[in-house]
Amino acid sequence: MFGVGLRSSLGRLAGPCAARGFHATADVHVKAKYLKSVERVQKHFARMMQKPKPVEVDPVLGRERIPFMERVKARVVEPTNQVMQMDAVNTAKLLYGAEQAALARIKDNPHMIQATLEAEALKREALNRILNLQNASQKEVKKLALKYAAEEFGRFEGDTGSSEVQAAVATIKIHYLANHLKENKKNYPSLRKLEMMVQGRQRILKYLKRSKPERYFWCIEKLGLTDEAVTKEFHLSRAYFAKVKFFGDRTLPERLNKKERAAQHKMERMKKKAKRFMK
Repeated sequence: MFGVGLRSSLGRLAGPCAARGFHATADVHVKAKYLKSVERVQKHFARMMQKPKPVEVDPVLGRERIPFMERVKARVVEPTNQVMQMDAVNTAKLLYGAEQAALARIKDNPHMIQATLEAEALKREALNRILNLQNASQKEVKKLALKYAAEEFGRFEGDTGSSEVQAAVATIKIHYLANHLKENKKNYPSLRKLEMMVQGRQRILKYLKRSKPERYFWCIEKLGLTDEAVTKEFHLSRAYFAKVKFFGDRTLPERLNKKERAAQHKMERMKKKAKRFMK
């Protein structure tokens, strides 16, 4: 009886110590497991940061220096371009005919030939200066650019109604309007018009994707767009302006709410912790 009572008493005394030792060991294991899981998450985040990220394309202007737009700009500034889409060759023929008619009128006065030729040369120079596209309005220049875009994207000569031509024409208009807005930041009606034009181009390209997928991917590649830029929802918001620096140094920063600021701070902390695994 005495031995049994002693063993029970020792058990009661050792019980709390044994329990405390067991729980302390369990806490150490739990903490180590937690730290290991946190390190695993940080390593995974560091690997994800090191992966090349897909380039986001501006849904309005597309990629920078699009070959299609560069060709159109180069053709518009050619010195042979004339206003009202007049042909320089036909204009030269008309001037030559006028000169020959003037010479025919003075065939009986040979001494006036030199003066007549000089007068016709001045007329030719004045007319070429008047008809030169460099002296035309922005509307005339834009009209010629639309003509070149339709010729490049048309399925046949004179095509003006196919989806590719409509998308190319809309792209030219968008570029001209965007350049105007970059200099006139407070033109709110034009901002609304630009948003509607971009959404209209998206609808045209989505229809082309459903009807002719191969022509769709050919078209967006030439226009400097991507499938994501065409299919995602677009709004001309302050967040878009801040993301692409639409107005350059005059662009206002993005306005974030409390939840978005918290998410941004959390992402910054994760990046800071993941730097030690990015060596």
